Amino acid sequence: MAVQIQLRRGTQADWAAVNPILAEGEVGVELDTHSNKTGDGATYWNSLPYNVGPQGYQGVQGSTGSQGPQGEASTVQGPQGYQGATGAQGYQGAASTIQGPQGYSGAQGSQGATGDTGTQGYQGATGSTGTQGPQGATGNTGTQGSQGATGTQGAQGAAGSQGPQGAASTVQGPQGAIGTQGPQGQASTVQGPQGATGTQGPQGATGAGTQGPQGSQGATGAQGSQGASGAQGYQGAQGATGSAGSGNQTAFSVQGNQVSLGAQTVTDIFAGITVPISTTWNYHAVIGLQPAAGTQGCQVGIQCSVAGATVEGKVIGPQTTAADASYRQTAQGVVALPIQRVAGAQSVELMGIIIAPGSGTPSIGVQAKGVQASQAWFSKANAYLRLMKTS
Repeated sequence: MAVQIQLRRGTQADWAAVNPILAEGEVGVELDTHSNKTGDGATYWNSLPYNVGPQGYQGVQGSTGSQGPQGEASTVQGPQGYQGATGAQGYQGAASTIQGPQGYSGAQGSQGATGDTGTQGYQGATGSTGTQGPQGATGNTGTQGSQGATGTQGAQGAAGSQGPQGAASTVQGPQGAIGTQGPQGQASTVQGPQGATGTQGPQGATGAGTQGPQGSQGATGAQGSQGASGAQGYQGAQGATGSAGSGNQTAFSVQGNQVSLGAQTVTDIFAGITVPISTTWNYHAVIGLQPAAGTQGCQVGIQCSVAGATVEGKVIGPQTTAADASYRQTAQGVVALPIQRVAGAQSVELMGIIIAPGSGTPSIGVQAKGVQASQAWFSKANAYLRLMKTS
C-alpha cells in the first residue's frame, strides 16, 4: 500500500489568525487559495512569502466557459500576494477585426513654411450692383473752422431820442470853487455881543476918607491837584460765615508730602474737610501707597470725624501685579479687607457717596493702616481727595 503524506493545512483566514512560525522546510497549505508557504524556523506565517514557481510558456487560450454563480462576499480580506516576475512576451495575435477606440489628439504641430505663391487667376466678370445699404450713423462733428476776417465798419446810425432823467444821485458831488466876496452890507441895527472884560487896573492909593462899602466876592479859583494817598488802614475782623448755599459745591484736600503710616495703626492721610450736617457728598480719592517691605496689604477707607455717617462706596487697588480687586465700603473707617497686596508703589482709588450725620461738626477724610504688624507703610506725595455736594 502507498504511503499517504498530508502537509500542514488550513484556510487562509485560519493561517492569518493563528500566524504560526513554521519549522525550517515545513510546508503550509491554504486549502481555499491553493497557495503554500515554506517556513524558515523564525518568520511568522503572515510575513512569509508564498511559494511561486517559474512561469511556464503561455498555453493556448481555451474557450471561455459559462459564468458560474457569484459566491458570497468574503468578510476577510486576504493578504496581497507578491508580484510575480514578468513573463516572456507572447506571440502577436491575429489582426483584430474590431476598431479600437480613437486615441487622444496629439499636440498641434508647428506651422510649416509658406509655399510659393501661385499665379494669379483671371479676373472674373463684375457682379451686379447690390441694393443700397441703410444710412450709416452720423459722424462726429468736425473741428470749428477759423474765424473769418472782420468786415468794414458800417455807417453811424441816427442819434436816438433822449432817455428819461435818471434818479437823484445818493453821492454828493465835489464842492464848487469859492465865489468872489460880495459887497459890504449896511450897518446893523442890532447891538452885537458884549466884549470880554478887560484886565483889572492897579489898585489906587488908600484915600483918607471913611471906608467904603465891601465889594462883591470874586470868582472861585481853579481846583488844586489831588494830594498823595494816605497809608492803608488795618484790616477789619472777618465776618461770620454765612449759611450754606444750595446747589453743587466742590471741595478738595491735597496732601503734598509723603505721610508715614504706622504698622497696624490707623492714620489720617488728609486734613479733614469740614461739611455741614445732614449733607450728601460724592467722594473720589486717588492715593499712592507703598509698603516698607512685605505684601500683606493695607486697609483703606473713607472716614467721618463724627459717628453715624452713611457710606456706600468701594475701594479699588492691586491684588497681584496683573489684576486689581475692589471691595464695597458701607461704614465709615478703614475697610476690613486688605488691598495693595503687591510689593512696590501702586495707586489705590476710593469712590462713592457719604452722608454727614445730623449733629456735631463733621469733617470727611481718608484713613489707612498696614496689615502686617512689623512693616510700616507710606502714603506717597500728591494724593488728593475731592468732595462734591449733591444735596
